[in-house]
Amino acid sequence: MSQGPRRAIWPDEELPRPEHPEQPRQSWAPPSPDQQPSGVPMPARQARFRLPTAAKALIIVIAVSMVIAGGIWAGGGFSVRQVMVDRHTGEPLDLGPVELTVLNAISYDLGEQTQIEAAATCRLTSEHSEGSVHYAIGRNSFAGVRLNGEALLSSDTMVTIGVDDGLNFGRTREVLSPGVPAVPCVVRYSLPIEALDADTATILFWRLQFTEENNVKNDEDTSKTWNAAADGYRVQLPLRHVAR
Repeated sequence: MSQGPRRAIWPDEELPRPEHPEQPRQSWAPPSPDQQPSGVPMPARQARFRLPTAAKALIIVIAVSMVIAGGIWAGGGFSVRQVMVDRHTGEPLDLGPVELTVLNAISYDLGEQTQIEAAATCRLTSEHSEGSVHYAIGRNSFAGVRLNGEALLSSDTMVTIGVDDGLNFGRTREVLSPGVPAVPCVVRYSLPIEALDADTATILFWRLQFTEENNVKNDEDTSKTWNAAADGYRVQLPLRHVAR
């Protein structure tokens, strides 16, 4: 799995170090003319080639530019920086088209998986009804737990609008409408069964932005969809174990 969600949830996690550290370089220099073996004739002096001053200046400028570019690249300057803001339960998260507020979370055994349900409220902040925005939230949200030093990350996420307990499906609301007050929503995460012993979880939400993508049918036409931005929110909250 990509290191993106894992690194965003646990930014202080150390990456594995190489097994063979880099060996120090040994200095080397060619033998001086005084070390010429006896009996070997000295080579005839050749005419030295001198670069024009303008060429020397150009080489210096290129070398300096390469050093600066290398430093920027090493520091991640050419990559999109991921900025995650820590939030607490009860604090609204501005996800772009939706304002989502995490309230609490439960965990339970779902066959061979651990299910974590985060109860929340969702409110549409854009001017148009969005029938697919909750799918975009699900695609760009992850949950993770730590047990005995091992990190476990969710493999699947589903967002349901209008359901407050996971049982009353007749009240499910499929579309968020503008001007409507916040409605209950549930974010469900599927994790390995070992995660059932965790007492806390960290939930990650990427902010959404409306960007163009190629049409999957002909790869020529483009259409705008909600996709992850470069920033988001991280919420750590306790888990209440229940039986389902």
